[in-house]
Amino acid sequence: MKKLYALLVASFFACPLSASAVLTDTEKALLAQEKLHFIDSQKKFLNDINLNNKYIYKQAQDVAHYILKDKYLTVKQYIKSAIAQILATQEFTDYHHYSVMLKTPLIGRDNVKVKNLPIVRPSQALSQKINDILAATIPVALLADQSVITYFETYLNYKMDFIDSQFMITKLAFVERELEAYLNAAGNN
Repeated sequence: MKKLYALLVASFFACPLSASAVLTDTEKALLAQEKLHFIDSQKKFLNDINLNNKYIYKQAQDVAHYILKDKYLTVKQYIKSAIAQILATQEFTDYHHYSVMLKTPLIGRDNVKVKNLPIVRPSQALSQKINDILAATIPVALLADQSVITYFETYLNYKMDFIDSQFMITKLAFVERELEAYLNAAGNN
């Protein structure tokens, strides 16, 4: 079955299901079912990653709270403000679009597992914007504290990954609906 799958994947995704003349209706339906299963498993994996990232963020938050004590609530507000400003920039929007445009087809079209997706590093412009916003939002004395930087980086990574993965899950859900519609139409014929 794996050899058949590998052979059929190339023809299946090179053209729409209806144009795959070399495949029988049964083979198309099987391939669509396998694709649905794969997409569902990758959506679950993305949600698991989000949950793990949230746990990591919460741990960094607890450590910052323990170390910073009385300054914690102030630092938390600074960091939330900085993150909101970063996520609202055009540089982040460009980064996000590039990341999603690179990763989503790899899952939906090429069957690349989420754990094997490339890591997309922020551009120089986004990195500079992050530094500028940090310098303008958080006092320098607080930025010298490693726990503040760790807390900030963890929260920023969590938010960036969450936004990307939710967008990818939405796009994959659209592909799922198309495949399900195809299977429903094929089942009615």
